[in-house]
Amino acid sequence: MMKKLMPIMLALPFLLLSVISADAGVTDKPVSSAENREVLNQEIEKVRIPARGVISTQVENANDRVAVKKNVKQQPIDIEGEVLIPVNLNRARKPALIRKQGYLYPGDPKIYPMGRGRDDLPHGYLFNYDDESTEYYLGSGIAGDEFGIWFQSPQAACSLYAVDLTFYANTGGGTIELNVMGVGAVSPDTVAALPTDDSIAVADIFGANLMGEDETFPLEIVATNDFETFVFPDWEYDIDVGRDIFWIHWTKTGEAPMLLADSDNPGNYLHTWCYFPNHYDDWGGGWLNYGESVGIEAMVRCEVVFYEDPPPSVAGVQMNDTYRTDAITLTAAASDNALDPALEGIASGNLVYSVNGGPSDTLAAIVSGDTAVGFTLTATVPAGVSGDVVEYYFDALDLAGLYARSFPTISFNRTEPTQPDANVLIVRDRVHEDQRDLLEKVLDDNNFIYELWDAHVRNGIDESVLGHGWGTILVYGWGSSTVPMFAGDTDPGYANFIDGGGNLFLTDMDWMCASSAGCGDATFTWASGDFAYDYFGLASGQNDPGTIEIVPITGQNVAEFDGMSLELDHAAYLLMADAGWIDYITPGAATAIFSDGSNTVGATMDHSGTSGGKAVYLSFMADAAGDTVATGAEWDYSQFATLVDSVISYFGAVSPPAAALVGVGSTRFGVASGTNSGTVNATALDGDGTLTSVVVKWAMATEDDTTAAGEQVWSDTTTEAMTAGTGDAYSATITPTGFTDSSTVVYWVEATDNDATTSVSEAGSFWGTDFVSTGAEILYMFDY
Repeated sequence: MMKKLMPIMLALPFLLLSVISADAGVTDKPVSSAENREVLNQEIEKVRIPARGVISTQVENANDRVAVKKNVKQQPIDIEGEVLIPVNLNRARKPALIRKQGYLYPGDPKIYPMGRGRDDLPHGYLFNYDDESTEYYLGSGIAGDEFGIWFQSPQAACSLYAVDLTFYANTGGGTIELNVMGVGAVSPDTVAALPTDDSIAVADIFGANLMGEDETFPLEIVATNDFETFVFPDWEYDIDVGRDIFWIHWTKTGEAPMLLADSDNPGNYLHTWCYFPNHYDDWGGGWLNYGESVGIEAMVRCEVVFYEDPPPSVAGVQMNDTYRTDAITLTAAASDNALDPALEGIASGNLVYSVNGGPSDTLAAIVSGDTAVGFTLTATVPAGVSGDVVEYYFDALDLAGLYARSFPTISFNRTEPTQPDANVLIVRDRVHEDQRDLLEKVLDDNNFIYELWDAHVRNGIDESVLGHGWGTILVYGWGSSTVPMFAGDTDPGYANFIDGGGNLFLTDMDWMCASSAGCGDATFTWASGDFAYDYFGLASGQNDPGTIEIVPITGQNVAEFDGMSLELDHAAYLLMADAGWIDYITPGAATAIFSDGSNTVGATMDHSGTSGGKAVYLSFMADAAGDTVATGAEWDYSQFATLVDSVISYFGAVSPPAAALVGVGSTRFGVASGTNSGTVNATALDGDGTLTSVVVKWAMATEDDTTAAGEQVWSDTTTEAMTAGTGDAYSATITPTGFTDSSTVVYWVEATDNDATTSVSEAGSFWGTDFVSTGAEILYMFDY
């Protein structure tokens, strides 16, 4: 699966700032930043905090300080993602240290709390989100080559506690020479992407060495594809970075290790820089950003201890695109962590939104929760119409008066179906680019009309879409997450769809892996209340028993699938090795419909006894059934096409006819004075049956024919049968009675098939003008 097989290619970057916030003891006088910092340093010395399950220890020989990684017990994590650090009973009266798991990304503006007269500047720190999934490694670099990753706290002043780095395991370990540097003559947050023939001079990139002059430590890397943590207090260093930009810098001592990277970051800065003195001379001879685009991030992050109160953290929850036009409640998650517990908490919040790029409106948010479980901000935007784009963010003020806002501004679209007459909805749920959009292609090949919803692009799906009126929903992808599995999962509307008589089909070899239970070689057991049990009729499933490249599949038990032969060829289809993560299932109330010879890999459950529909789950990537054609250049998907046809037949799904206007030859736009008829050309066809009628309909209005309120008055709709031509062509001549130079005619085509389904084309129009031909041989036209 995608997370198990990492396509290794050109390396890109990712970095993030982890927060460690420590509570200082409450005193009877204000505590200065310097005093807070000293108190926290003492607390860190007393309670050494393991970072992400690993900690570095100091080597006995102080002259040969090498950070050594060792395993420690994973710290307990609460439901809000905080690692809770227990304290001994004799320290129970002192505040416990709490490490926040919500990592902050660097390079964002500094804090400007409310009330300081800085309305012209950003109101708070900005978050730069990333999915933390490693997708590449930085394959460049040999001995003597250097990398630099810059950070800046978007919150309060802090000390650098640890640096976490992630290296590609397949290249083994290696040694790097690491240090922490200040900013040089050129600040990296002022530099845009550099062309390949430009760079920054070596002397201008760094300022002082924050670890001490000429201080550099050799770090022995144990490449594991996981974060390795090196703790600065273990090296007897207390590095105060305040709010300033600082660099994590290292020099390679060989080709290995190779840093992992993530390409999915919408940031506004370039953080990963490199200097290759031994090769790539055409890069200008100095420091250059790694990669030529914004938002590629190396897998390096820093952990800091704040000695000033940070403002609250606010993260807006993404609303998916929707068919809804009613009022919608939006939410944000917030937390606050103050040095003085009495000042910890969210005092108030707002939703700031705009519609279609218009002026912003502010709504007071309802604040719920507490410091233990976190806070939730909610506010409701008014009703709108299809086509609206709603942009929004949340802000919050904590009890200390510090301000923050969510970043980036996010948005959702109010939309509507493009094929409202379709019976079938396809839901693309994390479809990989190498899956070649085959489900859509098979239906397109057969002129089968369907509606399409890409849950990844549209940030999810909801009941307004699932419950629109489709008879069948087909879901496919690689790691689908919109279809729930367990009772505690959020169901966007699939259960109601099936209960109402709809038919659901899901094919995905990684549905289990993408579930809320997580991935890994595991056996899942389902019970009443779980979607997998109640709707797919499954008792248990085995996730990821191992990669199998070629898998023969045979249909059974149900007429539409019985005897069907499929051969999955994962490597050839997905163009990568070790990608065949097929799962096994054990039916409960379901009927097994596909087997690999030893294990059930497909099942169906018929809910018609309770007036429901059918639900089919295939625990394999069905579109991988096929092979390359003789030339090896294309994929033969005839096996998959046979399966799709059988699914359509099993569900009894139908396609409405397709109807479309043809502009060539049709009467459009303005027409000459005296015109009293128009020509309409169209195409119509039915992908799964025959057409029973194709008609053109029109209505007419005259400019001066209005109501007392000034609204245009339209005539009754007139219908006329169209004449079939060659192939799927149809035509008709319409003669509107009473058409004048000030009239307008709007027309459209409707096609009906033998399933009694009807499709409507887009609308066309023409209107009268006062143009009268003079009979001249030349016509001069002004077109603008």
